Amino acid sequence: MTMTNWIRRSNIYCWLWPKLSYAKQWVKISLPPCREALKNIVQLFQSHAYGSDLDLTIQVRNWVNTHSVHLIDDEHDSYAFEVAKVVEKLWLRSAGKIQPPHLSCGPRAYAMKEIVDAFGIESRIIDIFAISDGFIRSHTLLEVYDRQQRRWFMQDPDFNVTYRNQIDGRPMSALEVLQADGRMVEYSVDGYLIENEINCVNTIAHLFELGVLYRYSYRGRRSLLLWNKKEENLIVKESSIDCMVLDYLAMRDYRPRLDLFIL
Repeated sequence: MTMTNWIRRSNIYCWLWPKLSYAKQWVKISLPPCREALKNIVQLFQSHAYGSDLDLTIQVRNWVNTHSVHLIDDEHDSYAFEVAKVVEKLWLRSAGKIQPPHLSCGPRAYAMKEIVDAFGIESRIIDIFAISDGFIRSHTLLEVYDRQQRRWFMQDPDFNVTYRNQIDGRPMSALEVLQADGRMVEYSVDGYLIENEINCVNTIAHLFELGVLYRYSYRGRRSLLLWNKKEENLIVKESSIDCMVLDYLAMRDYRPRLDLFIL
């Protein structure tokens, strides 16, 4: 295969992959078991009055966290990345029919997104990054668009917190935290219990340093990576090979399917 043909095929794949991924997810979410679970979840929350999108999403965040357990094991790997199955299991757990599903940050965020979407509230999955001992660590959470305040803010169902400005208590977007390098940011439990406070504190201190990945691919679009220019020459490890941090992300299949913007 010539280089020209390889590039052409690669470009086709990068255009087609998000659309196929979105179509696959849409089909599974549309199947009766997941559709019925989402209907029941929406009815559960509609039985209460909420003054804003922020108030509602705080309740949804706590519900997702409360009815799951953070545990990565064989059970987790058997269903955690099937969003439709996770939504069904969360509902069955809330009804007392099964044990809490084993989830991690990503599956919790994707499940919360489906519930928020069912209320007609715009949301997006985001990844944040840090480098530790030459390896990239990441964390996945959700950004929600507040229709009352007309701005984005973060909800983290894995730690069960909202990230807020220390001065005025205002919920912050990932971009705001990235531009502040983690300064003036604190977590808020909003009246509920935090899960794994040590990791939450470390997330605020370190995981907003490199960049923010907006995972639009799960809506059939190219994703967007916002990256700190001062960090673009960092070296990380891929197996036994040292490489530039953005090349590492390319090998991890982030960059071929996203637009890159250096801050």
